[in-house]
Amino acid sequence: MMTGYSSRQQTTVHLFELLDMHWVLRASAAARLPVSPPRSKVVLVDGTRFYTLSATNKILVCDFPSSSISATALPNGVEYGHTRRIMLSRGDGSGGIHLIHVEGSQLRGDDNAGNWFLADTVCLRQVCSNLGISVGGQNAGVKLHAAWDSARFVFLEILGAIVFLDITSRKAEKVYELTPEDDKDLVSVHPLRLMWPPVFPLLNEQ
Repeated sequence: MMTGYSSRQQTTVHLFELLDMHWVLRASAAARLPVSPPRSKVVLVDGTRFYTLSATNKILVCDFPSSSISATALPNGVEYGHTRRIMLSRGDGSGGIHLIHVEGSQLRGDDNAGNWFLADTVCLRQVCSNLGISVGGQNAGVKLHAAWDSARFVFLEILGAIVFLDITSRKAEKVYELTPEDDKDLVSVHPLRLMWPPVFPLLNEQ
């Protein structure tokens, strides 16, 4: 998905598909909305709607079957700010979305099935107490790196450590310790789910 923003406050979104190593334009949508191009992960819902955070504390909603773009406000008290403290997650079969927000030492989960409501709150100080990580204060140094569907789990960066947090069970695990040689601006986490143990095809012995 590619977005553009003109001086006339028009936002245009183009949807491309990669076929045989060539990009093919599938759909376009435009609207006169005062939102700047998004800089965050795009969340696909129901195969037709795309949600992404914009730089003006709005969520951009792109519906390609109807070629329309709209914007919805964030929950009260939540601001984007490009600080890696807010992230969208695809909802369950109802087609809603989840918004995960770090505020101080709290991890909030908001659900949007038409209207925002607070679905869950996690105290990071408690769930990380067994990891030897002290989380506290408004400047806890917590960043969001990745979130799974329905906000089941997240990967956080806390004081130089990458932490996996299962929100349902409230279990946290330190999976990586950043070193002074690591460029924190280049650290990227992409969770994948697979069968375990993995099954590999037999080699053709010839």
